[in-house]
Amino acid sequence: MRSSLAMLLKDERPSTPVTGPALVDRLIQDWPDLDASRLTATGQHDAGSATLDYGGTGIVVATLDSALDIDVERVAANSGQWPLTFPAPSDCTAHAVVAVVEPDGPDSHEAAIARAVLLSRALVSVLNLDDGFRAVYWGAAEHLVHPAAFLDQAKVLPSPMLPAWTAISVGPREDGSMSGYTRGLEMLGLQDLELPSVEESEDEAFERLAGIVMYQVDAGPVLGDGETIRGPRGDVMLIEHVESSDGEGRQVVRLTPQKRRRGLFGRRR
Repeated sequence: MRSSLAMLLKDERPSTPVTGPALVDRLIQDWPDLDASRLTATGQHDAGSATLDYGGTGIVVATLDSALDIDVERVAANSGQWPLTFPAPSDCTAHAVVAVVEPDGPDSHEAAIARAVLLSRALVSVLNLDDGFRAVYWGAAEHLVHPAAFLDQAKVLPSPMLPAWTAISVGPREDGSMSGYTRGLEMLGLQDLELPSVEESEDEAFERLAGIVMYQVDAGPVLGDGETIRGPRGDVMLIEHVESSDGEGRQVVRLTPQKRRRGLFGRRR
């Protein structure tokens, strides 16, 4: 089964639990471009849970009376999507799993992005139904997103919500060069990126990775192993499909700068 999922962190405030019929109505209200004739609630569930069918694609919400098993303080501190002016919601005692599921079959990055779009729509509608949810945890990118920020970013849907869906991290190495990596592209049917070392500023390295992320989202998995890609300043990088350096065994695209070659009579620059 092909699936995409995210979590919602919930506090102890009394609230009206999500139900299938209420979520159907809210999705239709929030997203007029959805085909209402294809959206139905299926089965009987406990309060706070729902299963919907949207033309053969399932939307599942399951609320659990336990805290989400993550270090909320650490994730919030490392997430570019959590505002510094808000404390991390470490007092949340429940959480909901929200998933979009499809039958087994051939997959593509277009289909994966479509699942992420529908998942994001469902998250918005659940947030609109229950104000007891205090954060969105987009686990694929290890992002904790404030609900207000997620609702604001969702205005671009069905265009990709890349700030919430993907994380780009860059930082200096001991030798003064810059390194970086991405998280979240796997759930979009693409390979994440690793940039072990590049001689440029932090902003330049970030812009480089962001540009390649957007290129992949638009064009698909076109970065072939052993090929090269030209950078924004005319430089060339070698593409290698390798195991991630974080030890998790994921396949990633590693980008290695290639030194410029001078011709026989080339001038030194």
